[in-house]
Amino acid sequence: MSEDIRLLPLPAILDAYQREMDVTGGARGLRDEGALKSAISRAENKLAYADPPPEIFDLAASIGFGIAKNHPFVDGNKRMTFIASYMMLRINGWYLDATERDATHTMLALADGSLDEAGFLTWLKQWSYRL
Repeated sequence: MSEDIRLLPLPAILDAYQREMDVTGGARGLRDEGALKSAISRAENKLAYADPPPEIFDLAASIGFGIAKNHPFVDGNKRMTFIASYMMLRINGWYLDATERDATHTMLALADGSLDEAGFLTWLKQWSYRL
């Protein structure tokens, strides 16, 4: 399965960030490019080295969790946690169909540490379906 998985490149995340900020507003900017690259590389490393190979949900949770914990953006980190995870699933043939209320609650829980990466992975599986 892992050889079929597409990863999110840095430019795609930065483009999504600009679009999100255009729509919702907030202070703009990349606070720490290394922190964003670190979030992305979590999924890359899992894909390259995990045994057994990771599922798409592992990788989407990994990127989202990395963004939530690393706070690479000046503003919009919780929004980008959701968006990056959504994008990772979407480009790999999955649709994340969580309610806005549940998604907001989940992103807040990730940010405050009351939800860990494994819990986020479970949440992604619960709310996703194959396209």
